[in-house]
Amino acid sequence: MRNRKRVEVTANTDTDVVTVTDLKRHIRGVPGTADDQIIEDFLDSATEYLKEYLRIGLKTETFKLTMDTFGEESEFRKWQALGGGVHTGSIVDLRGGWGYVDLPFAPVQSVTSVTTFDRDDTSSVFPAANYGLDQRSGRLYLNEGEVWPTNLRDYEAVSIVYVAGYGAASVPEPIKAAIRELVRLSYDGCAMQMSEGTKAMLSPYKRLDALEW
Repeated sequence: MRNRKRVEVTANTDTDVVTVTDLKRHIRGVPGTADDQIIEDFLDSATEYLKEYLRIGLKTETFKLTMDTFGEESEFRKWQALGGGVHTGSIVDLRGGWGYVDLPFAPVQSVTSVTTFDRDDTSSVFPAANYGLDQRSGRLYLNEGEVWPTNLRDYEAVSIVYVAGYGAASVPEPIKAAIRELVRLSYDGCAMQMSEGTKAMLSPYKRLDALEW
């Protein structure tokens, strides 16, 4: 049994990471305001491009992560399917899944809700007191002595809503510089493609998350 995951943005009210005025200074030679909307469109594309490439949140956005279960199928469940017997396993197995969830697109500012669906499709909100959050890494973890809900339906059984991203005003300057360069390339009619130097500059920020495992 695999754990299929997907994440979607449900709200975005933040400002742009870089202003159009700043971009026009970087591009140079852009007269008037006739091309402002084109530059804005290139800015949106470049911001999303880097968000996906780096796997981190840039603008403050509300995300919804949907999963089939918590972690992969545990050895404990495999053991149950084979008829039981004496079993020795890790605390992960006894908890019925991994003791944490890596939320895509950290840093995570806050968790709005963790909702589960049982085999009767009845939803339940998992109490916030049962889990903690490492905001920088985006790891949502069980508090000591707590367990994840059980008897969940097979598919789309877990929904986690959270707010993540640096926030437009706090995006690191190397990422802003990469956005400016991508917009310039697009405006000049070139492909939106990063140089090896830009990739090296961004390497400290690049992150793997649960969607890539």
